Amino acid sequence: MSVPLPSLPRSLAAALALAAVACSAMLASAAAAASEPAYPARPITIVVPFPPGGPADAITRAIADQLGQRLGQPVIVDFKGGAAGILGTDAVAKAAPDGYTLLAATSDMLVNNTATFKQLPFEPLRDLTLVTQVGHMPLVLAVNAAVPASDLAELALWAKDRRGQISFGSWGHGINAHLAGEWLLNRRLGADAVHAPYRGLAPLTQDLVGQRLSASFGVATGFAPFVQGRKLKVIAVTGAQRVAAFPEVRTFAEQGHDDEIFQLGLWMALAAPAGTPPAVIERLHREMVPVVASPSLRALLAHAGFEPVANTPAQARANLQRELAAIPRLVREIGLPLQ
Repeated sequence: MSVPLPSLPRSLAAALALAAVACSAMLASAAAAASEPAYPARPITIVVPFPPGGPADAITRAIADQLGQRLGQPVIVDFKGGAAGILGTDAVAKAAPDGYTLLAATSDMLVNNTATFKQLPFEPLRDLTLVTQVGHMPLVLAVNAAVPASDLAELALWAKDRRGQISFGSWGHGINAHLAGEWLLNRRLGADAVHAPYRGLAPLTQDLVGQRLSASFGVATGFAPFVQGRKLKVIAVTGAQRVAAFPEVRTFAEQGHDDEIFQLGLWMALAAPAGTPPAVIERLHREMVPVVASPSLRALLAHAGFEPVANTPAQARANLQRELAAIPRLVREIGLPLQ
């Protein structure tokens, strides 16, 4: 004689049915993941949003070569220059978030463009994920040989009676070299200095050496040969530490100028589209640490004026967030016109 089993309450039966569906979905997802080839399964592209040539080119090619060896897949460098780096950056921001399209990013294109353009087709924090910051470069302030100043105090005395007669250069509207010059010469010293934008550091340096410019922020490696030839004088350095090229030159903070803009410099990073799987970002970061630590890349970074970084994705994002808050505020306070 069989005994009928008690019927389950409707709520419990429904819960069991939902659990069965969820379990089936999890199994299907696991099976699909297991069927996908391990990353990377094909060549990777690093987009450089500048034309070929210059430090970013050489550094990115070196990264691509070493990263490709470590990942076991070719890493191709693709140049997409134009519109101050916006075109190439936007191409990566809109690429498939699978780890196969990466970006050689700089602070100028991610931070300063965001602060100085009325509208961009991407938002750095929303559309990109930083894998790591590769290197950081402090800025140095140089004056031509005719300016009788060896530090900021002497520059202030010299500028005091030359209102409207001083000029300074930078290699782009709204970049940190421009902002620092505006802040120091016009906000702090009241010099009413004229800004002259250039297409690159080389022509700027030529005019500074030729005394067609009074002063300019730039990079240590670009100015060093002319300092040695006594055609330029470096009188201050941004950041928390002095630079190896000019160990005798004090930082802005050491000379009593601890404004936020004088704590910043330039940086270069490797980025991926937002939504790239965390495991892929972690793999890329894990491989980038020894790449940045390699003697060959460190030599390239040093030649360009960068100090190696290789921080974590979280640290890189925190630095980006901090500068995305600071630079737009400085642009507003200076009253810089937007593009």
